Amino acid sequence: MAANFGIGSVGISGAGNDVLVTADGQMHTVMASMVDEGNSTNEVLMAGVTFTGEAIDVLDFSVMAIAVYSDVVSAVDGLSIEFSTDGINWDHCDVYTIAADTGKTYGFQPVAKYFRIVYTNGPSSPQSVFRLQVLLHKTYVKPSSHRIADAISGQDDAELAKSVLTGLSPSNSFVNVMVTNQGRLDVSALNEKLSIATEQIPGSSFIEKFGRNADVDTPGNEYIWSGGGLWVRPTQARVHNLSSSSPNDTLLGSGAHQVSIEGLDTDWNPQSEIVDMDGVNNVATSGLYVIIHRMEIISCGASSVNEGIIFATAVTDATITAQIDVGKGKTTMAIYGVKDGAKLYLEQIYASLNASANPANQPSAVLELKVIKFADTSSPCNVLEHVWGVSARGTSNPSHEFKVSKVIEAKSIVYIQTESVTESDSDISAGFDGYLIDDPV
Repeated sequence: MAANFGIGSVGISGAGNDVLVTADGQMHTVMASMVDEGNSTNEVLMAGVTFTGEAIDVLDFSVMAIAVYSDVVSAVDGLSIEFSTDGINWDHCDVYTIAADTGKTYGFQPVAKYFRIVYTNGPSSPQSVFRLQVLLHKTYVKPSSHRIADAISGQDDAELAKSVLTGLSPSNSFVNVMVTNQGRLDVSALNEKLSIATEQIPGSSFIEKFGRNADVDTPGNEYIWSGGGLWVRPTQARVHNLSSSSPNDTLLGSGAHQVSIEGLDTDWNPQSEIVDMDGVNNVATSGLYVIIHRMEIISCGASSVNEGIIFATAVTDATITAQIDVGKGKTTMAIYGVKDGAKLYLEQIYASLNASANPANQPSAVLELKVIKFADTSSPCNVLEHVWGVSARGTSNPSHEFKVSKVIEAKSIVYIQTESVTESDSDISAGFDGYLIDDPV
């Protein structure tokens, strides 16, 4: 037979306590938390004095929540949360140092039958204020909270979580992320380079600059570029005239038809354009350039090459900023301008002393990596960044990899030049590689 109970207190049995029934007919059940009086206190401690709480059986509880505040710093590891299997030997302890005037909370699950708190005040000052309270919860509660904006301290409460990283692969399947045997995240340099080369990493590009000066004379001091001798940059952003030493480098000729230009504009931002060649006649660029660091033919006639030397000459300055040697198709210049809002991270430099007319003389050369800093100002600084040498019976090709990337700041020009050569008519090639990375926004 079903029993009907009304709202309010209902006696289940004569020997038991009454229970509550809600308006929805549900029995009102509360797993009440309680204050652990034996491990809670407001009594201040003198310098170096210890409070030791009472051992309590915590088998009926799920979480011990500890709140502590002191107006002076505790001893090192002065807060000790302790557990014991027998109430005598306290083998399981977590310790924390409590900063002055900073309330802290901690949460623990029972790891043994008995629990207690031990707190030792710092050795220098007595407390004026001390509040320590332990709540015993019979159900799970969130142990503690931490604002994302707050700095993380080694004394903060934390939970250990072990997880597996999984990511979505290009084949649209989820795979686990691997680590090395040393526990480091496995990052493939090959994949990184391919990702940059295929423009999958925004704000990043790989820079490879190589140059050649086929006629370096003693004592040296020449830039590694096809123009030979010194390279002189425009005094400011200039329109450049493109022309060729051959009349065949024209839209209807057998040589180069069109040339692409890459460089930096007045504000040191990347700029590029395509110029239709007109043989020996000048064709002006549409943009102004503080530097042109790359030119390349992109269409040509029957010969498939540029038949003359193609020059980019700055208007007003009349300086040759870049040139393409006969038949080469692109500039060979170990010179590069770093755009505004980015840094160039150099990975390696290299050089080659090409075949010499007198290999028995063991020709050699000293090369310098240099940077024109503050190149956008009227007072630039020319700074030496690295020196290395090449020497051989005929050829040599030494390279140098930087253990830590060499950083070239924005609005700088980096280049390679010879400091000295032992033999005139030396044919020298050199270059550098690195990553151009945009600054964080």
